[in-house]
Amino acid sequence: MSSRFETVSGVDIVYEAVSPQINIYWNPESDKGSITFQVEHQEWRKSQTGDLTFAGRAPDKRNEMRPLVVPLERFVSDVLDIALPDGTTMQLSGGMLVLAVKSAFNKYYEQKEAEAEAEADADAEVPPSYDVQAAI
Repeated sequence: MSSRFETVSGVDIVYEAVSPQINIYWNPESDKGSITFQVEHQEWRKSQTGDLTFAGRAPDKRNEMRPLVVPLERFVSDVLDIALPDGTTMQLSGGMLVLAVKSAFNKYYEQKEAEAEAEADADAEVPPSYDVQAAI
């Protein structure tokens, strides 16, 4: 996370660059593509207890949402520092993240296909016949 801290009129403000939308473009034939991060800067206000409260997008024209495009080949070859919730960091290759995304896609796609098949099978079941003459 890239953040910048400053105090304005006695209020601590944190500006943070975030990517609320990430798109992966991949050509399976060439194994090439890009990852596009839509970038915006957010403003957070720090209370006396240290809690951060979202205050909105930073009021700077350069902070308008704009894309940051990284070639997939570069992303796969990079080693990334991953910040863990306990404050420590671990290193992970971009290639492992790409494999994790691909595995997640396979899992959810297969689940959706199985659900669609089960729904189609349920719709195809013929209701038991009803003998109108016997009911009279």
